[in-house]
Order: sequence, then C-alpha cells, then structure tokens
Amino acid sequence: MAMMKASLLLAFFLLFAGTLARHQQQGQQWQQQNQCQINRINALEPFDRVQAEAGVTEYWEPENQQFQCAGVEFIRHRIQPGGLLLPSYVNTRSCPSPKKVVLFYFLLCKSLRAHLVARLSLRRLNFLSVSNCQECKGVLGVVLPGCPETYESSSQQQQQQQFSDPSQQRGQRIQDRHQKVQNLYQGDVAAIPAGAAHWIYNDGNTELVVVVFFDTQNNANQLDANRRRFYLAGNPQAQSQQQQGQWQPMRQQQQGQSHRNAGNIFNGFDVEFLQEAFNVDRETAEKLQGQRDQRGHIVRVQQGLQIIRPPQSRQEQEQEQRGYGNGVDETICSLKLKENIDNPSHVDFANPQAGRISNLNNFKFPILRHLQLSAARGELHRNAIQSPQYMLNAHNLVYVTHGSLRVQIVNNQGESVFNDQLRRGQVVVIPQNFAVIKRANEEGARWISFRTNDNAITENLSGRVSAIRSLPVDVVANAYQVSREDAQKLKYNQRQTALFSPSSSRGQEDMLIDSEYLENSLYMYRDHNECQIPRINPLEPNEMIQAQGGYSEFFDSNDQQFQCAGVEVARHHVQPKGLFLPSYTNAAILIYVEQGCGIQGVMLPGCPETYEVSQQVGGFQDRHQRLYNFRKGDIIAIPAGAAHWMYNDGQEELIVVKFYLAGNPQQRQQQSPFGMKGQSQEGAGNIFQGFDVETLSEAFNVDRETAEHLRCQMDQRGHIIMVERGLQVVRPPMGFQGQEGGRNGIDETICSLKIRENIDASRADFYNPQAGSCTHLNSLKFPILGLLQLGAQRGVLHRNAIMGPFWMMNAHNIIFVTHGNMRMQIVNNEGQAVFDGQIKERQLVVVPQNFAVVKQAGEQGCRWISFRTNDNAMINTLAGKMSAMRALPVDVITNAYQMSREDAQKLKYSREEAVLFSPGSMSFGGWPAKA
Repeated sequence: MAMMKASLLLAFFLLFAGTLARHQQQGQQWQQQNQCQINRINALEPFDRVQAEAGVTEYWEPENQQFQCAGVEFIRHRIQPGGLLLPSYVNTRSCPSPKKVVLFYFLLCKSLRAHLVARLSLRRLNFLSVSNCQECKGVLGVVLPGCPETYESSSQQQQQQQFSDPSQQRGQRIQDRHQKVQNLYQGDVAAIPAGAAHWIYNDGNTELVVVVFFDTQNNANQLDANRRRFYLAGNPQAQSQQQQGQWQPMRQQQQGQSHRNAGNIFNGFDVEFLQEAFNVDRETAEKLQGQRDQRGHIVRVQQGLQIIRPPQSRQEQEQEQRGYGNGVDETICSLKLKENIDNPSHVDFANPQAGRISNLNNFKFPILRHLQLSAARGELHRNAIQSPQYMLNAHNLVYVTHGSLRVQIVNNQGESVFNDQLRRGQVVVIPQNFAVIKRANEEGARWISFRTNDNAITENLSGRVSAIRSLPVDVVANAYQVSREDAQKLKYNQRQTALFSPSSSRGQEDMLIDSEYLENSLYMYRDHNECQIPRINPLEPNEMIQAQGGYSEFFDSNDQQFQCAGVEVARHHVQPKGLFLPSYTNAAILIYVEQGCGIQGVMLPGCPETYEVSQQVGGFQDRHQRLYNFRKGDIIAIPAGAAHWMYNDGQEELIVVKFYLAGNPQQRQQQSPFGMKGQSQEGAGNIFQGFDVETLSEAFNVDRETAEHLRCQMDQRGHIIMVERGLQVVRPPMGFQGQEGGRNGIDETICSLKIRENIDASRADFYNPQAGSCTHLNSLKFPILGLLQLGAQRGVLHRNAIMGPFWMMNAHNIIFVTHGNMRMQIVNNEGQAVFDGQIKERQLVVVPQNFAVVKQAGEQGCRWISFRTNDNAMINTLAGKMSAMRALPVDVITNAYQMSREDAQKLKYSREEAVLFSPGSMSFGGWPAKA
C-alpha cells in the first residue's frame, strides 16, 4: 500500500511538473529572438580563461553566433588533485538570503531544465572498469532545497570510518550532517536543476576535466538570456578581474565579460545582518563575505576534504552506474542526478568496423524529461563515416574529446556553412535541421554532444533506416532525374544503418576543405514583438515562385501580424501529375486541401517500409513508408523536421494552404525549408549540394554519376516538377483509406499515427440552420495536433449571419477566407478597433490572442479556414446563452454598466442562440466604419 502511494505521488509530481513547465514555456517572454541565420560555422576554442589557486576555467565566447542560435553556453573546468570548485548556482528565480541561498521548492516542481555537466578525462577515454577509475574520480554535491541531510556522523568512530580521506582520521570530535553527495567517474553525465547550488571536488590523483553545457533559454531562467553565476563563497570576482586581458585576445576583451563579474552573494549583505542571521560572531560573518580571499573560484584543500561518504564495494559502484528503473525510490530528494554515458549498456548503434553511438535521453535518464536536454557519446574508427543526417527537434553541440573529425554542415539553402576539421578540445554547434556528415581521421575520433531536447530525434539521409529508403523508387527517380535502376541503388546499396565502415579505395583526403573563411558576423536578434499592433489589415500573397509543375504564393512573413503570432502562411498550386519535391522545415505544419486530391508522403525517422510489392512490377521491386490519399477538405499535420512530399494524381489543379508554426510565441523564428532535391524550393536549396560528391558516393554506396544527380546542380525544374508518365508508387485501393488511423489510441504508435482528418466532412460543433456552422479540429479529435500544439476550424456563415463577439483565450487565430466575404471588427486591450472592414476571398487576417472579434457574412455568405496556435484552443463568447455575460450576476451587470436591473436581465437573456446568430434587421455593411 505504501509503495502504491509512493508511485501515485511520484506520478502526480511528474505530471504536475510537466504540465506546469509547458504553461510556463507558453507564458515566458524573451526580449530578443534568435533567427539562426548563419552563413559560416567555425570550430570554436576557448576565448578566455580564469586561473585560480587549484585549477583553471576556460570559457567559449557566449556571444558567438552559433551559441546565440542554440541559446546555449559552454565552459570547461580543469581541477587539480585536491581542488574544490566553490559552491555556486546559476540563473533562477530564487531570492538569496543570509539563511538559505535557495529558498523555493518550486524549482523542482515548476521547471528543472538548466544545464548538463559531462565529466570527462582527456587523458583516458576508453571504457574504464571500476578498478582503474581510482586515479580519475571526483565528488559532486548538489544542494536541493527542502531535502534532509541524510549523510551524518553519529559518533567519533563512525565519523572516522566515513571520512573520504582515511589519512585525515585524527580523532576530531566534530559531528557533521549534509545532503547526499555523488561519486563521479569518467564518462558520467550529471544533471543539475536550475538554481541548485553545487560544488565539485577532485579526490583523485590526476587532473579532473569537466565540460559544462548551459541552456540559457531554459524555462526557469526569467532573469535574462545570459548565464549568470552566483557564488556562495570566496572572492572570485577580484581574482578574475586581476587577470582580465592577460590571456584573452585584444579584439575580444570588450565582449563576453559577464563571467568575470560573478561574485560572492554574501558580500552584498551587511556584516551585522549576516551575524544575526547565522547567529555567529562578527569575525565568522566577515569570512562569509571573503573580501580578503585571493584564491579564486577553485581552491586547494590542504589536508583533503573531510566529507561523509559510505564505503563502496565494487557491486555497489556497478549498481550506482546502472541506477534504478522502477521510479518508486526516485523521490525529489533521492532523484538520480548522474548516469555514465560510457557504460556499454547505453550503446544504441554499433558497427565493429565503424564505431558506436550512445544516446542518453529521458527514457534512460528520467530527470532529462524535466530539463528537456539530452546527450550522446560518439566514436568513429579510422576513416569511418556517420550517415548524413539532421536533428528534427534540437540543436546539437559537439565537443571532440579524442582525435579529430572531418565535418560538413549544410544549411537550408544547400550551402556548406562548415567544411573543415574538428579537433580535440574544439566545439561546434549544429543548428536544428542543418544537415551534417562526419568522418573520422587517421587516429579515429570520440566526442560528446549535448542536445536541446530530452528526446532528440535524428533523421538519417542514407543507410538502412533513412529518409531515402522511405521514398518510393519512382519518387527518387523523378526527383533526381535518374533511372529506376539507379534509384534502387540509391535506396538499397548502403546496407549499414548509421555508421559506415571506411571504403578501401578512399580515405580522408576525399573530404575537401574550402580555403576561404568568412568572419563571423555579429549575431542579430529579432526584436521581440509584444503584439502591439495599431492597425490590422487583410493580407494577400506578396511573392510568387514559378516551377515546372505549378507555383507557390507566399504571404509576407515580416508582416507585424505574422510576427505577433509567430506563424507563416503559403499557398501552393500543383498541376495534374505535378510532384512537390521532398523537403523538411524547422516548423510544425498544418495543410488544408482547398481543391483537388492527391498523395501525401511523410518520412518518419525509424519507421519501417510497410508498403511493398511482393512481385516485380516492370522489372523492379519497391518498398517505402506509408502513403496517404487526401482530398478536398482534408487537414494534414506534419511534425517539425519530418520530410514530406505531395503528388497531384487528380484531373484538376491541386490547391493547398500551408500554415507554419514558426516558433512558440516566446521564441519566434522564421521557418526555414530544407530541400532534399531541386533548386529554389520555397527559397531553399538542395541540402545535398552542400556535400562533396565523393562523400555522397561513399555514403550511399553508389557511383559518382549517381551521386552527382543527388546534387541536381543542372536541374532547372524548380520545387514542383512534372511526372509525365504518372507516378508509380505502392498504395492500397482508395476504399482502404477509410480504415486509416484509430480513435482508441492503442493502434496509434509513432509510425502509424494518423496525420490527416477531413474537416469538411466532420460533424459540426456549432450549428444553426439560419446562421451557419463551425467545426473545430483539436487534439481530442485529431491526436497528432497535441504534438504539434496546433488546431484548426472550418467556419460557414450564411448571408448576413453573425458570429460572436468572442475572444480566443489561449491562441492566436489566423483566418483565411476560401469563399465569399465577411465584415470583421477586431478590438485590442485598449478598447480600440484595430480592424473594421471587409475580408475577401483568398485574403487572410491574424486575430491576436485575447483580441475580441465579431464577424458578419456578406450577401454571398462566407466560408473560411482558420488555424490556431494551440491544440485545444478555447473561445470565450461575450453574447449568447454560453457567454461571459450569462455568467455574471444581474447586479454585477447593473452596477458595472450603470443600468437598471430590467435592462441587465435583457442583456443577459435576450439572445438564446449560442455562438452563431441568425441575421436581424442590420444588414451587411451596417456597421459604421471607424477611423
């Protein structure tokens, strides 16, 4: 019974923490925004260092464009034997006081996302057994607020047995109690919650090297976008400022000095307050301030650190590295904070001839679910290759711990932004969705990488489980203008999964290097938009891109309405037999099929090729991932980073409206399409153009000519091409499409998740025969919307009928008129009408969250599709039988609006319709226009 209660309590905490973190993310406001518009990526080395008595800390430049793009920072501590990194904490909402540095228990309940510490030894990087870890070990202490001091010495004898340094057992009579400490071994990854004070001690015989990854855009950080460290001891500020400029290059001395301004928080309090708060004498209180301390932030412990640690047998050490999996014993205070990533049991991909990859995500290390971070350990043997790939949902910081890599990184324009060596001790940031390929040099390579998502997903571009494998052969043949034989080679020649053994005919010299380096431009933030919109106007497309098989229209993404909502909209016209080429983007997408029908392919990483032909058709066999038939009225949901393509197999022009969620309202960024083929795809380039031919040839295990086709440098057909003979793909008869998906959630695994729903055929949520209908599509009806955090609505108003007034409680609302026209009024928080006019067919308007709106159809009636930036968008009506006015007491209305009780009753009850009101005496256009 007690165990059941503990399980329920833990489950409630995890649910509460996750829910609260999500709402906090929606509520957090950043002053500036990252656009990740990077033209050149460089391998980075420390730009500054601060020497202390027992070690040194090296800093990478936080203002570098790569770090600004990912919202991260990176440092490295080198701690000598017997060195103690003084207690400190980083950005949080806590209010330091003399009695307790971290006061608030909500740091663990609201958001734990902060930073990861990977404990590494650059001297020995092989997988170590417990017996040979004695020369490279340490102690980590993390102060969790509100947790008891479970390590204590109850007598002199026990104390002598439990001191970490047996040579220091001198029979002291001082007893001690403190919170749990963690033993550190090579390969450990430790997670530290935001605002939790922590310290590290090197009790080994060799230098301890620790690299630290900070997520400066964590939900718990509401201070600013920069990492700030708060020390609880010493005088680190004086020591670091004395060294300023001694090591740092002159051009950088004016930048990134915040790390030198970290001071002892007790120094800001009066001595008398400290004396009284701690109930100590003045001399002791002055020592808290450390004003005369010149040792710096890493101090030497002369006689060894005396702490309480239970002795560990070999079995206990192995159990600590394995951890516990049932979750019951992991309460707040005993939450597991470290996991050894070098442990062979964590290996996810292994190839004896190529190397191995170990991922550490929230399934293996549960605290990462709250931090929303993860890590990976990689190893490549001599000249081995890791498949070209991209991260669907995370930025990726790579730090090389041994050897060196040849790395190519390609942006959404198909340009190589990095093509160089990454050596031991260097760092590079690979932005989300940027494609990358790695090859080890002669000595091989090992690295640790940090991801800004607790379950980071990788999409391989070649290999046995890859995006190319999931495409139908005929899509590959037409996209890259190759024969079906060569298309099959591209799909099936590379039979290894993610790590490719080196070719005997080619070595590292095939990875070419650009000789020119571009100076990193200063990172430019997008000004944070607080939706202070003085005037809203109906929008029409302002740009068109023509292609062989159709054209695309784009609405101005820089318009203030789109900036407010963090969205973008495009409209694509695809001719019969037109193929919209495969691409992916950093934004979640909803597609509304306005006209026509066709086939949709979505490449979900790791999913099997479930569509196959059992007999040869035309001399060829084919296997690919599931396809979806779509028709007019369908809503298609595409997760961010998932590559997708579309084909018009109907007899009329296919028209679709594409809605992009370019970032949550606090982290808006422009959506960037990444083409996998062709030229000028929605302003994007072919990512394969950024890789050299030799690398592609080896990665796909095809000849040079076929690899050249992947780059498509001579292809002038554009992003929509014509397939004159028709596309030959494997798909079930149309009658089977009605069986797609399920409602019980059991059969909806990742790979079989339903991605389309027909909103035109769905049962209306609001219906009035004299007024019209409204159909909502939310995560309850269409579960994948819960992952995208998007929703949709289909609206119909008959002639002169009215909808509203109402406001959206938790979402922006983007309205696109598909038929007729309507008159709208939109009112902001100041009571001003920011829009009062007509919106016509094929025009679009954005209604910001909480802005009140009312609609009236014109003489022809009106139909529209609207997209919402929440998967369960809620409206609050101001009139009707389900309105806010109905919820008010009559007397509140009487006094609020200075009217009689009779009039107040009329105001409440005179409208019996719910949301859609049949037309009255006021005809369309009857509202007076406001200046």
